[in-house]
Amino acid sequence: MSIVLHDLKFHYPKSPANLILSIDTWDVPAKEKLFLHGPSGCGKSTLLNLISGMLPPSHGEMHILGEPLHKMSLRQRDNFRANNIGYVFQQFNLVPYLNAIDNIQLASHFSNKKLKTKLTSQIQTLLERLFLFESDWQKPVSQLSVGQQQRIAIARAMINTPKLLIADEPTSSLDPQNRDKFMSLLQALATEYEMTLLFVSHDNALSRYFDRAQALSSINLASTQY
Repeated sequence: MSIVLHDLKFHYPKSPANLILSIDTWDVPAKEKLFLHGPSGCGKSTLLNLISGMLPPSHGEMHILGEPLHKMSLRQRDNFRANNIGYVFQQFNLVPYLNAIDNIQLASHFSNKKLKTKLTSQIQTLLERLFLFESDWQKPVSQLSVGQQQRIAIARAMINTPKLLIADEPTSSLDPQNRDKFMSLLQALATEYEMTLLFVSHDNALSRYFDRAQALSSINLASTQY
């Protein structure tokens, strides 16, 4: 299993009575492509932040790629994420004044997977596969289109060949044509690299791309509070 949660609960420290997430058990098999959906504010991003180690659980167990994430320190979680998890953020989280190659190199910098000697070549190959023209590689990403920035964000998430790829509403700013292109590309990459793909969105129309679709409300006992 890529993800195994048991008796997981999360609340913010200043609001212990307000549970955001309460999940008895939930698991995601390795290499599965899972579409997790729900309305805004139901806890989807919070769950992703827990699975990726950006937030610690308030209670319970989290085994991610076979490792007990709930037992790790902040530094251990950061190291684990850098080496095993790719994350495509809703707003991409690129450094606007850096170019495409420098943005992707940042992800490699925090990983223990030392690819330094061939890193630039690997980045270039990935950008070519993502249909980003060489003439745009050296431009600050703030000068590129939303679609181009999105492809750079995918390359950054992929450069360390993660076992788990997380995508948080990455199509929300795309028109239908570019959305469909993005989904096809993401699916192809997940299959080729044999990754588990956890994709979160409120757009149920995207479920057709995935092995399985599940509503967060079906596993989150705290969802009735929303």
